[in-house]
Amino acid sequence: MNKFKAAMLGILVVCLFAGGTAAFSKTVTEKISARFANIKLIVNGNVIQTKAEPFIYNGNVYAPVATVANALSIRQEWDNKTPAVRFSNGASSIPDAIAQQAKRTLPLPCDGSDPKGSAYYCSPDTEILTKGYVNLTGAGNQEFLVLYRYKSVEGIPFEAYLTLFRQINGKAVPVNTVELYKGESTAEPGDAVYDPGLKKVYMHRYEFKLITENNTTRFGKGELLEAAIVEVQNGKLVKTGQLAKK
Repeated sequence: MNKFKAAMLGILVVCLFAGGTAAFSKTVTEKISARFANIKLIVNGNVIQTKAEPFIYNGNVYAPVATVANALSIRQEWDNKTPAVRFSNGASSIPDAIAQQAKRTLPLPCDGSDPKGSAYYCSPDTEILTKGYVNLTGAGNQEFLVLYRYKSVEGIPFEAYLTLFRQINGKAVPVNTVELYKGESTAEPGDAVYDPGLKKVYMHRYEFKLITENNTTRFGKGELLEAAIVEVQNGKLVKTGQLAKK
Protein backbone atom coordinates (compact mmCIF):
# COMPACT_ATOMS: atom_id res chain seq x y z
CA MET A 1 0.00 0.00 0.00
CA ASN A 2 2.11 2.91 -1.23
CA LYS A 3 -0.20 5.67 -0.13
CA PHE A 4 -1.00 7.67 2.95
CA LYS A 5 -3.62 6.28 5.27
CA ALA A 6 -5.45 7.70 8.22
CA ALA A 7 -5.10 5.29 11.12
CA MET A 8 -6.17 5.14 14.74
CA LEU A 9 -3.06 3.80 16.46
CA GLY A 10 -3.56 1.90 19.67
CA ILE A 11 -0.58 -0.42 19.32
CA LEU A 12 2.77 -0.29 21.05
CA VAL A 13 5.42 0.82 18.54
CA VAL A 14 9.10 1.69 18.45
CA CYS A 15 10.50 4.49 16.34
CA LEU A 16 13.60 3.69 14.28
CA PHE A 17 15.05 7.10 13.57
CA ALA A 18 16.97 7.91 10.45
CA GLY A 19 18.51 10.74 12.46
CA GLY A 20 17.90 12.74 15.61
CA THR A 21 15.85 11.88 18.70
CA ALA A 22 12.40 12.66 19.99
CA ALA A 23 10.52 12.54 23.27
CA PHE A 24 6.86 11.62 23.66
CA SER A 25 4.71 12.73 26.58
CA LYS A 26 1.22 12.34 25.15
CA THR A 27 -1.00 9.69 26.65
CA VAL A 28 -3.95 10.10 24.32
CA THR A 29 -4.94 8.38 21.11
CA GLU A 30 -4.67 10.65 18.11
CA LYS A 31 -5.48 10.37 14.44
CA ILE A 32 -2.50 10.56 12.10
CA SER A 33 -1.70 10.13 8.42
CA ALA A 34 0.85 7.37 7.93
CA ARG A 35 2.46 5.86 4.84
CA PHE A 36 2.43 2.08 4.44
CA ALA A 37 5.07 1.02 1.89
CA ASN A 38 5.45 -2.75 2.41
CA ILE A 39 8.47 -2.13 4.64
CA LYS A 40 10.37 -5.29 5.59
CA LEU A 41 12.23 -5.92 8.84
CA ILE A 42 15.50 -7.72 8.06
CA VAL A 43 17.92 -8.97 10.71
CA ASN A 44 21.20 -10.61 9.65
CA GLY A 45 19.76 -11.20 6.19
CA ASN A 46 16.57 -12.84 7.45
CA VAL A 47 13.15 -11.26 6.92
CA ILE A 48 11.29 -10.99 10.24
CA GLN A 49 7.56 -11.67 10.14
CA THR A 50 5.33 -9.23 12.02
CA LYS A 51 1.58 -9.04 12.54
CA ALA A 52 1.59 -5.22 12.56
CA GLU A 53 2.90 -3.70 9.33
CA PRO A 54 5.67 -1.09 9.74
CA PHE A 55 4.83 2.39 8.50
CA ILE A 56 6.32 5.85 7.95
CA TYR A 57 5.15 8.93 9.85
CA ASN A 58 6.85 12.33 9.79
CA GLY A 59 9.95 10.86 8.17
CA ASN A 60 10.40 8.13 10.79
CA VAL A 61 9.84 4.39 10.43
CA TYR A 62 7.68 2.72 13.09
CA ALA A 63 7.59 -1.02 13.84
CA PRO A 64 6.29 -3.22 16.71
CA VAL A 65 8.76 -2.92 19.56
CA ALA A 66 8.43 -6.55 20.70
CA THR A 67 9.14 -7.86 17.20
CA VAL A 68 12.25 -5.71 16.80
CA ALA A 69 13.60 -6.54 20.27
CA ASN A 70 13.02 -10.29 19.91
CA ALA A 71 14.71 -10.36 16.51
CA LEU A 72 17.79 -8.73 18.04
CA SER A 73 17.72 -11.00 21.11
CA ILE A 74 17.15 -8.00 23.38
CA ARG A 75 14.99 -8.47 26.44
CA GLN A 76 11.95 -6.20 26.56
CA GLU A 77 9.02 -5.86 28.90
CA TRP A 78 6.07 -3.52 29.25
CA ASP A 79 5.95 -1.51 32.48
CA ASN A 80 2.28 -0.55 32.78
CA LYS A 81 2.79 1.48 35.97
CA THR A 82 5.27 4.05 34.59
CA PRO A 83 4.32 3.43 31.65
CA ALA A 84 7.47 2.41 29.79
CA VAL A 85 9.06 -0.22 27.62
CA ARG A 86 12.16 -1.56 29.38
CA PHE A 87 15.08 -3.04 27.46
CA SER A 88 18.18 -4.90 28.66
CA ASN A 89 21.18 -6.22 26.77
CA GLY A 90 22.41 -9.80 26.76
CA ALA A 91 20.65 -13.09 27.17
CA SER A 92 18.72 -13.57 30.39
CA SER A 93 19.93 -16.42 32.55
CA ILE A 94 18.17 -19.78 32.38
CA PRO A 95 16.74 -20.91 35.75
CA ASP A 96 18.59 -23.93 37.07
CA ALA A 97 15.38 -25.99 37.24
CA ILE A 98 14.74 -25.36 33.52
CA ALA A 99 18.36 -26.12 32.60
CA GLN A 100 18.38 -29.41 34.53
CA GLN A 101 15.05 -30.45 33.03
CA ALA A 102 16.43 -29.86 29.55
CA LYS A 103 19.60 -31.82 30.28
CA ARG A 104 17.47 -34.75 31.44
CA THR A 105 15.40 -34.64 28.24
CA LEU A 106 17.75 -36.87 26.28
CA PRO A 107 17.69 -37.18 22.47
CA LEU A 108 18.13 -40.98 22.61
CA PRO A 109 15.92 -43.44 24.56
CA CYS A 110 17.31 -44.24 28.01
CA ASP A 111 16.54 -47.60 29.62
CA GLY A 112 17.75 -47.50 33.20
CA SER A 113 16.98 -51.20 33.68
CA ASP A 114 19.72 -52.17 31.22
CA PRO A 115 23.10 -51.74 33.00
CA LYS A 116 25.07 -51.81 29.77
CA GLY A 117 22.71 -49.54 27.87
CA SER A 118 22.17 -47.06 30.70
CA ALA A 119 25.92 -46.44 30.99
CA TYR A 120 25.88 -45.12 27.44
CA TYR A 121 22.38 -43.83 26.69
CA CYS A 122 21.54 -42.36 30.09
CA SER A 123 24.75 -40.49 30.89
CA PRO A 124 25.84 -38.23 28.02
CA ASP A 125 27.93 -35.13 28.66
CA THR A 126 25.62 -32.11 28.41
CA GLU A 127 26.30 -28.43 27.78
CA ILE A 128 24.05 -25.40 27.31
CA LEU A 129 25.63 -23.64 24.34
CA THR A 130 23.72 -20.37 24.38
CA LYS A 131 24.63 -19.59 28.03
CA GLY A 132 21.23 -17.95 28.44
CA TYR A 133 17.88 -17.39 26.75
CA VAL A 134 17.94 -16.29 23.11
CA ASN A 135 15.45 -15.85 20.28
CA LEU A 136 16.42 -18.22 17.48
CA THR A 137 13.13 -18.86 15.69
CA GLY A 138 11.32 -15.56 16.17
CA ALA A 139 8.76 -17.28 18.39
CA GLY A 140 10.03 -15.65 21.60
CA ASN A 141 13.12 -14.80 23.61
CA GLN A 142 13.08 -17.85 25.90
CA GLU A 143 14.85 -20.38 23.69
CA PHE A 144 18.19 -22.14 24.23
CA LEU A 145 20.41 -24.89 22.85
CA VAL A 146 21.66 -28.01 24.62
CA LEU A 147 24.53 -30.18 23.35
CA TYR A 148 24.64 -33.91 24.19
CA ARG A 149 27.85 -35.93 23.72
CA TYR A 150 27.68 -39.72 24.05
CA LYS A 151 30.79 -41.76 24.88
CA SER A 152 31.62 -45.45 24.77
CA VAL A 153 32.41 -47.44 27.91
CA GLU A 154 36.06 -46.68 27.25
CA GLY A 155 35.31 -42.95 27.21
CA ILE A 156 35.67 -42.57 23.44
CA PRO A 157 33.26 -39.98 21.95
CA PHE A 158 30.86 -41.74 19.59
CA GLU A 159 27.97 -39.42 18.72
CA ALA A 160 26.57 -35.96 19.51
CA TYR A 161 23.22 -34.21 19.19
CA LEU A 162 21.98 -30.63 19.48
CA THR A 163 18.46 -29.83 20.73
CA LEU A 164 16.56 -26.56 20.53
CA PHE A 165 14.44 -25.92 23.62
CA ARG A 166 11.76 -23.34 24.35
CA GLN A 167 10.49 -22.48 27.82
CA ILE A 168 6.70 -22.73 27.85
CA ASN A 169 4.67 -22.34 31.04
CA GLY A 170 7.68 -23.00 33.22
CA LYS A 171 8.80 -26.13 31.34
CA ALA A 172 11.67 -26.87 28.97
CA VAL A 173 9.95 -28.06 25.78
CA PRO A 174 12.13 -29.57 23.01
CA VAL A 175 11.43 -28.14 19.54
CA ASN A 176 13.67 -30.45 17.51
CA THR A 177 17.04 -32.23 17.52
CA VAL A 178 19.79 -32.59 14.92
CA GLU A 179 22.54 -35.20 14.84
CA LEU A 180 25.96 -33.57 14.76
CA TYR A 181 28.01 -36.72 14.25
CA LYS A 182 27.80 -40.46 14.85
CA GLY A 183 30.07 -43.48 14.82
CA GLU A 184 33.45 -41.79 14.39
CA SER A 185 35.04 -43.38 17.46
CA THR A 186 38.55 -42.39 16.38
CA ALA A 187 37.93 -38.67 16.88
CA GLU A 188 38.02 -36.52 19.99
CA PRO A 189 34.86 -34.62 21.12
CA GLY A 190 35.65 -31.45 19.19
CA ASP A 191 34.43 -27.89 19.59
CA ALA A 192 30.86 -26.63 19.50
CA VAL A 193 30.52 -22.85 19.43
CA TYR A 194 27.38 -20.73 19.26
CA ASP A 195 27.68 -17.41 17.39
CA PRO A 196 25.02 -15.05 18.84
CA GLY A 197 25.44 -12.55 16.01
CA LEU A 198 24.77 -15.02 13.20
CA LYS A 199 22.66 -17.35 15.39
CA LYS A 200 24.61 -20.35 14.14
CA VAL A 201 26.43 -23.26 15.79
CA TYR A 202 29.83 -24.30 14.44
CA MET A 203 30.94 -27.85 15.20
CA HIS A 204 34.51 -29.05 14.60
CA ARG A 205 35.94 -32.52 15.22
CA TYR A 206 39.55 -33.55 15.06
CA GLU A 207 41.47 -36.79 14.79
CA PHE A 208 43.16 -38.15 17.88
CA LYS A 209 46.86 -37.36 18.02
CA LEU A 210 49.34 -39.15 20.22
CA ILE A 211 51.44 -36.54 22.05
CA THR A 212 54.56 -37.35 24.08
CA GLU A 213 55.85 -34.74 26.52
CA ASN A 214 58.19 -35.07 29.50
CA ASN A 215 58.24 -38.86 29.16
CA THR A 216 54.44 -39.02 29.30
CA THR A 217 52.04 -39.86 26.48
CA ARG A 218 48.55 -38.48 26.03
CA PHE A 219 45.90 -38.05 23.36
CA GLY A 220 45.51 -34.58 21.86
CA LYS A 221 43.93 -32.75 18.95
CA GLY A 222 45.12 -33.77 15.50
CA GLU A 223 43.99 -32.82 11.99
CA LEU A 224 40.48 -31.52 11.33
CA LEU A 225 38.21 -34.47 10.62
CA GLU A 226 34.92 -32.71 9.92
CA ALA A 227 33.09 -29.43 10.38
CA ALA A 228 29.38 -28.69 10.44
CA ILE A 229 27.14 -25.62 10.64
CA VAL A 230 23.73 -25.71 12.31
CA GLU A 231 21.16 -22.91 12.12
CA VAL A 232 17.41 -22.36 12.27
CA GLN A 233 15.23 -22.61 9.18
CA ASN A 234 11.44 -22.52 9.28
CA GLY A 235 11.51 -22.63 13.06
CA LYS A 236 13.74 -25.74 13.37
CA LEU A 237 17.42 -26.64 13.63
CA VAL A 238 18.98 -27.87 10.38
CA LYS A 239 22.48 -28.64 9.16
CA THR A 240 23.26 -26.13 6.45
CA GLY A 241 26.85 -27.07 5.83
CA GLN A 242 29.17 -30.00 6.47
CA LEU A 243 32.73 -30.74 5.43
CA ALA A 244 34.50 -34.05 5.99
CA LYS A 245 38.08 -35.17 5.49
CA LYS A 246 38.41 -37.53 2.54
